[in-house]
Amino acid sequence: MDKTPESAKTDQHVWDRVGAITRKRRFTDYPGARQATFAASCLNWFAWILVAGCGIGGLLLLTYTDPAARSYHSFGERHPFVWHGITLVLGGFLQMMVVVMISNFVKATVSFQSEVGAFFGAFKEAAVSVSDPHRWGGDPLDA
Repeated sequence: MDKTPESAKTDQHVWDRVGAITRKRRFTDYPGARQATFAASCLNWFAWILVAGCGIGGLLLLTYTDPAARSYHSFGERHPFVWHGITLVLGGFLQMMVVVMISNFVKATVSFQSEVGAFFGAFKEAAVSVSDPHRWGGDPLDA
């Protein structure tokens, strides 16, 4: 004999329905979600290209030697663009990593909102079908 209270059975029944309906539904496609994901992907790609460009450009500036400088000149006179190269490598890398993080955050947020929208839609559908299964044309699990 089952010793589960009737209210717990009803709650479990609703959660079983939510799970079944969520598996059957596609994720909610909100207006602008695909455009936001595409823009974030393009920005992500562009930021990685700039990370590589900053690294290569910075290394070129670091290794540049002034042809007019002689060996007895100081390091700063022989390599006049060292500080520019260091600034380009560090600054460019850090800034583009922030852009990569922001674009990945946008993609993750859009995906999360889509999944949550599907879950709450299924929850609403399951709650309505449990309270009045004939109101919406029968049981949604029979489809």
